[in-house]
This record gives sequence, structure tokens and C-alpha cells, in this order.
Amino acid sequence: MLQDKLSYVNLSATEGKLTGVSYVPLYAAAGALLSLAALLLYRKRRMESATDTVAIPVLKPVFKYCMSIGTALVAVSFLSDYMNIDGSAGRRGFWLVLAVMLLGAFVGWFVARMVIQKSVRVFRGDWKGLAVICVLIALFCAALECDALGFERRIPEVENVSAVRFLNGVELREPENIAKVLDLHRHMVEHKERYDGKMPTYDGESAALTRGIYLRYTLADGSEMYRSYAVFGNASELEDPGSDMSLYKEIRNTHEAILSGNVPRLPVTEETLQQLMLEFYREEREFSYTLNSAQALEFYHTCLLPDIEEEKIGALRWGEDGALYSNVVVYLRLSAPIADYPEVEEELSVWRNNGTVYEYKDYQIPMDAEHCVDWIRANTGYEVLPITAGEAAYMRGVG
Repeated sequence: MLQDKLSYVNLSATEGKLTGVSYVPLYAAAGALLSLAALLLYRKRRMESATDTVAIPVLKPVFKYCMSIGTALVAVSFLSDYMNIDGSAGRRGFWLVLAVMLLGAFVGWFVARMVIQKSVRVFRGDWKGLAVICVLIALFCAALECDALGFERRIPEVENVSAVRFLNGVELREPENIAKVLDLHRHMVEHKERYDGKMPTYDGESAALTRGIYLRYTLADGSEMYRSYAVFGNASELEDPGSDMSLYKEIRNTHEAILSGNVPRLPVTEETLQQLMLEFYREEREFSYTLNSAQALEFYHTCLLPDIEEEKIGALRWGEDGALYSNVVVYLRLSAPIADYPEVEEELSVWRNNGTVYEYKDYQIPMDAEHCVDWIRANTGYEVLPITAGEAAYMRGVG
């Protein structure tokens, strides 16, 4: 399957990799074909038109239309990419995008006329073509806003989904868990106005919660379907079993989700283990303790893995009070030849490079993860202390 974009992944200070390169040959082939077509056309041009910007008369209208539409697209891209203005959500965003695209179309149309006529006196006449482009842009934007093609409303049936994966690597295959994801998806679409370009109104008492939700459905026929949403609300909404925040927490705290999101894809063996390091945080200072190979394997198999299986590590603890976390973060680093594990896919914590698959996992250790806490106290000489959720978030973005 072709990747849909080019991106550069920074692996370390000294190396990186380019992904999505499968499109490059297609771009090169398209460029070669267009260059050949241009060569054939310009071989037939008249000598007296050699100084014209557009030497083929029949292509002059095409140039104006392409310039106008292209400038409209560049203008709205500049709005989001460089001015950091989100024009993709809400009715206000619709009008903003439409206005910027129409302005871009206007500029592009008359810049194209200036290039063709080699004059700045181009604002008289020839408005019909621009009017057609503006109408088409308005219809296009309206169709997207109203979901005329049914893209937003398309939600697969549970029997047609074999798996659903979140961006953080959580993958669900059990039908009852997939059904919960579809219920959340359906509820977000039905209450689009709650999230579409609006911010929540907080009550001043409960904490604000925000989550980006990226879904990758694997359908029964082998095809894939991608959707991305941002949900937000108050911690008080977790008490409502029908709220989006409560349903999302329930999904993330299923046994399947906890195991899928926290048990490494690669087996933890002496051959795959690169490093297992404990980092301690106390009074804005950090201390690290790297386990040797024997200690690391013992800690993982007798402490870390059992606490994950008992749902002590990896659970989403929104809305729970008290000292939830300890001052310890575990960093697990694994690697293996791709040829030995070809089934391991790339995801947020897994990537491939130069014939090797790498996997990095980080775990914030809660105070009730007794296997880990007791082992650390007995074997490292460092004290395991309770910290607040805010201090835990400072350490590694837990929330």
C-alpha cells in the first residue's frame, strides 16, 4: 500500500530516515510525461510567439484557471501552515477558508493576466472566468462543510471491522471492544457541533481533559479507513457513563487495550534488549539507574509485565484523586533484525531502519504497581516516593 505523504523521522542526533518514499517514482514519472508533452507542443509553436509567456494560444485560458485555483489553495495552506490559524473546524472556519480561497483566486487570476499580457492594466473585462472559478470554489467548500459525499458520516458496522488501532499503538480486535469504539465514533459525529471549532465551557471546579483520537480501522475486506478527532471536556463528565470522555476512558482501560498499548511488540530477551533504565524524579532533580542485562530481564518478566497484566500499569486514570504515581519512569529499549520479525508494523513507538526494527516503551510507575515498587526499593537503593499527577505530567506528559 502506498504511503500518503513524505516525512522525515528523527531517530537520534546523528541519524534519521525518510518515509513515504513510494510516491517519488510516481511523481518522477508524471513529471517526465508532462515534460514530454510540453516538448511536443513547443516544437509546433510559431517563431513570432517565442517571447510569449504562454506560447500556445489555446493554453492561455488553462494557465489562468490553473494559476487562479493554485493561488487559492496556496492561500488557504498559508493560513493554516504558516499563520497557525485553524480554518478547518466550525462554521466560522468555513467562512474564513472560503474568503481566503476567493481572495487567492482573485489574485491568481489577475496575476496570470498580467503575465500573459505583460501589463498591469488587466482589471477591465474578462471577469466571467473568475466568476466561474469563484462559484466552483464556493460549491466545493459548501460540499465539504455539508459532507455532501458522506465522508464524515461513514461509520462501518462492527461485523465489517476486523481491528481498530489508535495512534499510540493500542489495537483492539475483540468485537465488544470494537463496538465501543464505533459507539464513541458515532457519538462524536452526531454531536459534531460540540467540538467543531468550539472550546468547552469549564465549570472552574473540575480539571479540563483533552485527547486527540486517531483511528485506523482494518475492515473485513482488507481495506483500511482512517479518522482523526479531538475531544475535550471536564473531569466531572467522567461520572456520566454516556459522555464521550467516559466512554473513551472505558475503551482505553479494557484489558485488551492495556495489554496492546503496553506490552512490547518485540519479545523481551537477551538478544533484543538494548537498555532498561529507571529514572527517579525528586525536587526537580533527576537520577537515573541503568539495569544490567540479568536485572533488566528479571525486572521485566517478574515485575513490569505482571503489573501490566494486573492493569496496574498503563491504565488511563483520569479523574482519580490522591497520589496516583511514583517518582519513577521506566525506559525500555529493544531492537531486532526485521527479517526475524517481519510482522511487526511501524507505529508511534516502533520504527524500521537499515534492516533493524526498533521499539521504545516508557512507563510511569504508579504507587500501587507493587511488583515494580517492591523490586526497585529492594534492588536499587533509591526510594520510591508518591508524587502528584501534575508532577507526573511534568516528568513525561502523563495526564
